[in-house]
Amino acid sequence: MTDATPTPYLVKVPRRDPWHIRDGKKRISTGETDRSKATAVLMDYIGKRKGATRAAAGPSAGTVSDLLRAWADIRREENARSYETKWKYVVATIERHAGRLTLPVVDKAWSRRYAKARYAEGVAHATVRQELQVLSSAWKIARGDRATYLDLPDFVLPPPSDPRDVFLTKDEARALLAACEWPHIRLFIRIALATGGRPGAVLALKWPRVDFAAGIINLRSYKPSEAEHLKKAARVPIEEDVAEDLMAAREAAQTDHVVEFRGRPMKSVRKAFATVVEKVGLDPEVITPHVLRHSAATWMAQAGVDMWQIAGFLGHRDTTMVMQVYGHHHPDYMRGASRAVSLK
Repeated sequence: MTDATPTPYLVKVPRRDPWHIRDGKKRISTGETDRSKATAVLMDYIGKRKGATRAAAGPSAGTVSDLLRAWADIRREENARSYETKWKYVVATIERHAGRLTLPVVDKAWSRRYAKARYAEGVAHATVRQELQVLSSAWKIARGDRATYLDLPDFVLPPPSDPRDVFLTKDEARALLAACEWPHIRLFIRIALATGGRPGAVLALKWPRVDFAAGIINLRSYKPSEAEHLKKAARVPIEEDVAEDLMAAREAAQTDHVVEFRGRPMKSVRKAFATVVEKVGLDPEVITPHVLRHSAATWMAQAGVDMWQIAGFLGHRDTTMVMQVYGHHHPDYMRGASRAVSLK
């Protein structure tokens, strides 16, 4: 049954600086003169009012903060540095706007109000989309852990931003390798380009998952704690020249990790990679370690490799993302459509 009670809204009261909430006949001051902050107060007010009128028993009575804490623990365990430099701030933003809300009040309409409040703060559509996706991910984890039995709301997500078409040419990739003074960075670049692996997957790669006899690198992780939460990776064949570099590295290895430095596994190569990128005259703000994955996928598409093969190589279950991001690099892209409208 739909709640017919009018939704509270913000109003300006003559000769009063703060924004006020109009709730039927009631008028409540937000105490805020900034509209974006007042909108956040309004959202919290609506959430509390709805929460008071709904029966929320058992696991469904959790809060957004409860979901985020569990999600943050997983992210921190997967990659502490990534969490501290990025995800911690995303979580803090969601907490600031919605942390105290109980789950029954977080619904499709709420996602619209959340987006409106964030836009009022001047943030981009892509940022709002990412925040709502984080909350969705946290909700799915809670469902899997039976921390809530409430279905994931049908959040209204802002449109995704257009993918950046950034990749290295093969000559630029060769220049990067030639400029590497550090063997571990050179090996990282070689593996990333040869496998199309994400930087985190390459840095997590251990020697038992390099099968020299079969010529296979297995970037998949089989840790039970990671099975449901890590992005997919692939088992990919390796070419002879890359295998030779790997064999040389294996002979000098001091740890189980393929990419190591001074006897320790690497958590990040961003700083050293940026130094090499600058050395060859490229922009490290644009050419990041992740661009190596984009480059590998782009080269495959440019060479006419079947989209399903590219998707499998990158660890995707279907070709949707591959077609959207790399399809236009394929030599047959739109050829059928072009021939269909030809007058010849």
